[in-house]
Formats: sequence, C-alpha cells, structure tokens
Amino acid sequence: MGAAAAGAVLTVFTLSAPGGRRKPEPLRPLSYTGASGDDPWWRVLAVAMFPSTYGVALLTAIALAFNNVLAAFLSGVMLGMGAVVYGFRIRT
Repeated sequence: MGAAAAGAVLTVFTLSAPGGRRKPEPLRPLSYTGASGDDPWWRVLAVAMFPSTYGVALLTAIALAFNNVLAAFLSGVMLGMGAVVYGFRIRT
C-alpha cells in the first residue's frame, strides 16, 4: 500500500508541476498527427492514452510476475495519472 501511495504522490507532483508538461522546442514534432475534434470519441481516447498509459499498464503486468512492490508502485503511477486528469477535468 505504501508503494502505491508513493507512486501516486510522485506522479501527481510530477505531472502537476508548472512547466513539466512542455517539451523543449527541438523535441517537438514538426507535424502533429493526433486526433482531432471531428474524430470519434474512442479515437480521441486512444490517442490520449498512448503511449504513457498503455506502457505503464504493460510494465505493471510484467512486474506482477517478478516484483509485487514494483507492481504496486506502478499501480500508484496509474492512479496518479488518473487523479491528475480528473483534477484538470474538474478545473476546466
């Protein structure tokens, strides 16, 4: 439980920190091919979730076989990402 809480707190802190979500200019892609407002809801959701959410979920599934503490920490990371999204949704 402590590892999950630590993962959630660190993720919320990292994602909520000012300037933490901006990429430096050289790292920004030249053209963005993500979902637009005209796409169906499932496409917008899939583009928003990939790769971070899928990657953490996959790493959590792998960690379950090897290390329960790491799996709990990664579950906390997922909870933290969800909490940040929920917080931003409430604020807007």
